[in-house]
Amino acid sequence: MVVGENFRFGQGAQGDVKLLTELGKKHGFVVKAVKPVRLQGKVVSSSRIREALALGKTEAANRMLGRPYSIDGLVIHGKQVGRRIGFPTANLKVKEDLLPKDGVYACAVKLGNQFYRAGMNLGRRPTFKDDDHHRHAEVHLLHYYGRLYGKQMRVHLLGYVRPEKKFASTPLLVKQIKKDLVKIQKASLASLKS
Repeated sequence: MVVGENFRFGQGAQGDVKLLTELGKKHGFVVKAVKPVRLQGKVVSSSRIREALALGKTEAANRMLGRPYSIDGLVIHGKQVGRRIGFPTANLKVKEDLLPKDGVYACAVKLGNQFYRAGMNLGRRPTFKDDDHHRHAEVHLLHYYGRLYGKQMRVHLLGYVRPEKKFASTPLLVKQIKKDLVKIQKASLASLKS
């Protein structure tokens, strides 16, 4: 078992590496304690990564992870709002507790052997007053024209583009989406492994 030097476990976090090593000897496993990983002088931890994601600091979270943060979900039927305004989206059924800050993200999605650039809106779709205003993850894939319903999709977050906001009209939203897609098109795929 590999753990950090400051690993704690058990009731009240009373267990430490020394106790774990003793338990390993008793139950037949080896314990190796490793020094913390540091990035720019600070210790990398799961709490720092969660905090970065909660603040929309995707690039910082990705640097700490050593790879892009990803969200997995099943593509389900939505209200077809994206399709009606010219930007069809894959609506993902996801676990809400694992989602970062609401907003628009530059992403990549791997389908088959190819990565596709994508934009994701994560949030409550405030522009549409007839919406249920629950959190949704909607992904628009650039240059992809197949059907995705019922497929599992992994969305790799490359960068935070902007906060979600309410627009006064659908044409103003469409105008903003076009600007977002210009930024998304420039997002680097270099951090993704095939």
